[in-house]
Amino acid sequence: MDLELVKKYFQGECNRKEIEQAEQFLEECEEVDLFLKQVWDDVPNTISASQTTFSKNAIKTSIIQYQNKRRKTFYLKAKKSLLVAASIMFFLMLLNVVYIDRKNNTEYFIVNESSDNSIQNYQLEEGTNIWLQPNSSISYFGRFNKKDRNVYLVGEAYFDVTKDSLKPFKVITGEVTVTVLGTMFNIKAYDFEKKIQIILTEGSVKVTSDKGKKKPVIMTPGDLLNYDKTGNRFSLEKTNNVQKGIFTSNQFVFSNVSIEEALLRVANRYEVQIDFSSLTTKERLQQISGIISATSLKGAIQQIGFIHNIKFEEEGGVYVINKNKK
Repeated sequence: MDLELVKKYFQGECNRKEIEQAEQFLEECEEVDLFLKQVWDDVPNTISASQTTFSKNAIKTSIIQYQNKRRKTFYLKAKKSLLVAASIMFFLMLLNVVYIDRKNNTEYFIVNESSDNSIQNYQLEEGTNIWLQPNSSISYFGRFNKKDRNVYLVGEAYFDVTKDSLKPFKVITGEVTVTVLGTMFNIKAYDFEKKIQIILTEGSVKVTSDKGKKKPVIMTPGDLLNYDKTGNRFSLEKTNNVQKGIFTSNQFVFSNVSIEEALLRVANRYEVQIDFSSLTTKERLQQISGIISATSLKGAIQQIGFIHNIKFEEEGGVYVINKNKK
């Protein structure tokens, strides 16, 4: 198989016959990884660290969308692992970066990350403000606001979107896409949580799932939307947590989440481990709602522990739940 043909396929430049040839090869090749290494070795080393980071983030948010497309492209046989599929997606994006750089040196990727314990505020060029929670990231193309306004989110962020009726603003996270013209909303989409949660504070948004054929959900102010990743289900309810300030200040906002998810969110922010082994499954699934200060790790876990009458002990950097110390 000609390497140039495969690269053309990755870049979307093949005609129908070439597409069929490339797809048949990718489906039948038993050594895809070795072949991709050949492709990679043939690519100039011109990819920046930020471009690589964007590709990794985009893979997290697009691999499930990609799997559900009816088109056969890159959809390998069942015996192929998800890692192989992900590696192909990664090569697609990296090769596309090189291709774009060759044709137009002004194209690039932007990645904003919040890696410390504080919320980071970013303003996009068209005026949209984003408050990014710790250990979260947003990624977007350098051509943002020229043809579209698409942002990839990993983690949690609050958006105050500038209105533009001609270019809807889209937030893509996992298999869920939120489309708006101009509004304010918060999205929680942590990898370790079973739900994606959206709270709308102003305006209206349309939420869609690329997994299955679910109808879009239209949200109005005060709505809380949960998307069950496992069951591919939307559920809509009302919430009182609609003030912009609670999402842009240093606080945890819990709306009907399990105690395990709440503590994992705390652990994620402060990059620590919490040992749940002393809790039963039923105890881990107890629901918690409320607003808790995030000014310190100790303060946050003590508040959660007080609500559920549990204590924590630190053992070698791990916070162990001790039910016997009431």
